[in-house]
Amino acid sequence: AGSTSADNSTSADLKSLLVKSGAGLAVGIDRKTGTPIWQLPSGMQQGFDPLILPEEPTPSVIRFDDRDKSLVRSSLADGKTLWRQPLGDIPTQQPLLLGNQMVVVLPAKGHVLWLDIASGAVRDGLDLKWPLAGTVLSSQNNQTLFVPADQSVLFILQAEPKACLRSVYMGHKKGTLKARPVRSGRFLIFPEQVG
Repeated sequence: AGSTSADNSTSADLKSLLVKSGAGLAVGIDRKTGTPIWQLPSGMQQGFDPLILPEEPTPSVIRFDDRDKSLVRSSLADGKTLWRQPLGDIPTQQPLLLGNQMVVVLPAKGHVLWLDIASGAVRDGLDLKWPLAGTVLSSQNNQTLFVPADQSVLFILQAEPKACLRSVYMGHKKGTLKARPVRSGRFLIFPEQVG
């Protein structure tokens, strides 16, 4: 229902599969031939680029479906939905993978959620009560998370137990932190788009 699949898909083919989202569809494409293997409706707003999980027990992809503002995990082989988690917001960056969990930032709501990768269940969350830029970066030991607000502030979160440790003034203008931050040695880099 809504999915098309090739009958000759094998596990070897999955290594060459590319998943793209846009124009209302999520499409699994054979990288070697350019042939669509499966396609699913996903709404007109992309959210983030689909995130492939090739090493899980079931190779899969995490994608956003804006028709019901849900995070969806689909089988990489045929696009079949493994789980769907309604979010009520549009995540603009791929979830951050931390072991068997993923961290999802909901920018308009100001929420940070921890979801179980296997089931999609929300395990925990923090309401930062401030619009967020939509990105998250972890420390090298994954114990601290850095979540920039949409304007001026960086939230520093503790991963276990979940807590906001502090906020730091960075002074960035509203809407200028659209790119994912990066870690370089002991430094955190937050690219700001100005002008």
